[in-house]
Amino acid sequence: MSDLVNWHGNRDDDFEANKEIQSAVELLGLEVDVKLLHNEYFNKIKVGQGDIYLFVSRCSPDNLFAIDMYRGLTDQLDIVTIFFRATPDLATAVKEKLRYFFDSASCQIAYEEANYLPRLQQLLNESRYPFLIEESNYQQILTVRQCG
Repeated sequence: MSDLVNWHGNRDDDFEANKEIQSAVELLGLEVDVKLLHNEYFNKIKVGQGDIYLFVSRCSPDNLFAIDMYRGLTDQLDIVTIFFRATPDLATAVKEKLRYFFDSASCQIAYEEANYLPRLQQLLNESRYPFLIEESNYQQILTVRQCG
């Protein structure tokens, strides 16, 4: 989560959204406040909790950004999972931004590119929510926001 922003000072609010992530979101025509997500993760979500936020373009529903904000009980690195899906005309540009973001991240866990990701399809399946996360007994929900 800490890689989604860049710090430029010592105060709690001296940061901005990572330029590559913000650029990828904007290319998809989405309105996502990455700083707000960062603040929510660190200031509002307790360990063993956290929901999934899905941002979908009104104009082009194939363009989306999703973030799983669940805070695992033993996660000391504040790992979140992010997903992007883009129409073919935007895929190359978005992929370049995301690859650069991943390569420069302080914590590189996994990066996947595919025409079809089962994990994303599962995440998008609204019928599975609320989803029980067994380690904490948390009922995770999916919040969908249409934008753009």
